Amino acid sequence: MLAGVNAESLLTRRRIQDFDGTILEAIYHVVEHFGMHTGQIITLTKIRAGKDLKLWRPPATKGV
Repeated sequence: MLAGVNAESLLTRRRIQDFDGTILEAIYHVVEHFGMHTGQIITLTKIRAGKDLKLWRPPATKGV
């Protein structure tokens, strides 16, 4: 879907699900929406597992 979107069309205004905005705004909205769902799934999984899932670790610091 995104492969067919060129730079010029990103600023085209459209009415999507009763909201007026640009195609770029719609893309950002969808990415943010799915990011929130990802966070919800991770939170619920941590609660059910009862432990840290170790999905991310901060980089090791040198000399500290």
